[in-house]
Amino acid sequence: MEGYAIQQIILSEGTEQASVDLRDACEEMQRAADEGDPRAVNQIDRDFHDTLVAVCGNDLLLSMWSTVSMRVRQVMSLRNRRKGDLQAIARNHFEIVDVIASKDVQKALALIQHHIGMTGGAIVKDWPEEEMTMDIEVAP
Repeated sequence: MEGYAIQQIILSEGTEQASVDLRDACEEMQRAADEGDPRAVNQIDRDFHDTLVAVCGNDLLLSMWSTVSMRVRQVMSLRNRRKGDLQAIARNHFEIVDVIASKDVQKALALIQHHIGMTGGAIVKDWPEEEMTMDIEVAP
């Protein structure tokens, strides 16, 4: 879903504004990482991905995202808790914004797939099944 959202952002007239909005989130995430605040980094990480889908302007995609975003948020929270390099988390998001701003669709798709794949791979590799099904506190 995020790959499609990025493609739509790059192909739209709103690439520049989307890049500004996403970069603002990245800068906020960097400040939270600099302060060593994992809760804030997690919240801003979730907001970044929600914004990424929202700014593409596709209502159907946004509706689909809303059905899976809670689980995605849980996965990201678990990943960030286990692999808590807050600086790397923030840095990875700047790279996504940079490639969106460059309007290089293929590079952007490869980067977001890598970003998503790192999360999914970490979950599959590092968490026992029973831990993956537990409820995780997610900020509203």
